[in-house]
Amino acid sequence: MKWKLGVIFAFSTIYAILRYHVFGPVLDKDLFLYTLNKIFIFSAVLIMLYRVISRYSKEKELLRKWILVLISLHIILSLLLVRPYYFPDFFLNEKGFSFKGNLVLIGGAITAILFLFKENNFFPKIYFKYLVLIFITIHLVSMGIDGWLKPWNWHGFMPPITLLSYLIFIIWFLIKRK
Repeated sequence: MKWKLGVIFAFSTIYAILRYHVFGPVLDKDLFLYTLNKIFIFSAVLIMLYRVISRYSKEKELLRKWILVLISLHIILSLLLVRPYYFPDFFLNEKGFSFKGNLVLIGGAITAILFLFKENNFFPKIYFKYLVLIFITIHLVSMGIDGWLKPWNWHGFMPPITLLSYLIFIIWFLIKRK
């Protein structure tokens, strides 16, 4: 399993560096916060998909822990990055968050809370899955829809990580729904 996790992290790292640094406008100084944040969440989403298709219960438990750690790191780094320099669309000049910024933050926050409650079996499984789907959709679609609809603007013709993550999440949801 270690080599599989290594492949997931390597793929996420190579993809993020190529898309954002080699082909995109992200400065080298932003590798450790901005790009690492992308690597953590993309790895978490890929591990979620791998976990749902894994057949070994011991492996599933370890993968669940990796997912929680990576999502926690994503949340921490995202909170450090939420400022107009990185996400100008999330703000209205000096007046606080824009509607888009509010949607991204509330969608992400509620999704994170749902994952915490899920660990305590707070919600019936079917409600949990649909609530997560609704709020992760709010989070990812409101953040990335502008870029998703303009493939000619994709850096290196590589789809945004938000789009890939959303598509992988939909696959995860469909598998988990069965």
